[in-house]
Amino acid sequence: MSRVLVVGAYGMIGAHIARDLMARGHQVTCVGRNAATALRVLPDAVWGYHDLRDLTGAEDWAPIVMNHSHVVNCAGALQDNGSDDLAAVHATAITALAAACAAQGVGLIQISAVGADPGANTAFMDSKAQGDAAIRASGADWWIFKPGLVLAPTGYGGTGLMRMLAAVPVVQPVTMPEALVQTVAVADVCAAVARVLSGDIPPGAEADLVEDEAHRLDAVIAAFRRWLGFADARAVWQLPGALTRPVGWIADQLGRLGWRSPLRSTALTVTAAGVGG
Repeated sequence: MSRVLVVGAYGMIGAHIARDLMARGHQVTCVGRNAATALRVLPDAVWGYHDLRDLTGAEDWAPIVMNHSHVVNCAGALQDNGSDDLAAVHATAITALAAACAAQGVGLIQISAVGADPGANTAFMDSKAQGDAAIRASGADWWIFKPGLVLAPTGYGGTGLMRMLAAVPVVQPVTMPEALVQTVAVADVCAAVARVLSGDIPPGAEADLVEDEAHRLDAVIAAFRRWLGFADARAVWQLPGALTRPVGWIADQLGRLGWRSPLRSTALTVTAAGVGG
């Protein structure tokens, strides 16, 4: 079995990957920023507490990755605010992490996102693309997985937006109903990581992790209602597209105060553009 470092291990995807790897018998070390949150999410895990904004050079990462066979990077932030810096978390720190992995012969598995391309229409996707590019150029053994809309018992970002809309009783509010979405179960993301560790996927592999066909957003929200155990909506209320910008702006301001609302402008922009690979 492998000794694996999971970065961003109390996030939605990171926590599931850490639990899955431990269940498979791997020796897992978790990295997170906040000790209270880390111990609440994974109380039985081995933790190291680090703020990625401080890990700007390979020398900062060297003692953290030492003696591990692989690193799984699940760290991410949706938008810049007082406690999150997209460029630092998605690009600067990951460039340094990749250099440290290359120097020590540690494999690096990057959990990115579909749509993470240079010049993307959100800072989230653009900064993710910068981190991906640094990993490709690092000289380390690497794997890059780009999940679509991740379905999990917990929610964040676009998934949180779907859950929130689906939970409204009686009348179903829908915005951007014709936007197309491709989903992936978090268990399948975990399985992809596990296949790397078992040697089934060679280094240099890059893949979008999405279902075969896209679905309209309104159909996905309806499926969320049924999954959450709610009755089908008696009526659908289509929100005017003009409302999304002010709603996103208000949620962004609340985000600066610490509330990570699923209605923040990045989640709305990404959803409107479609989530597909």
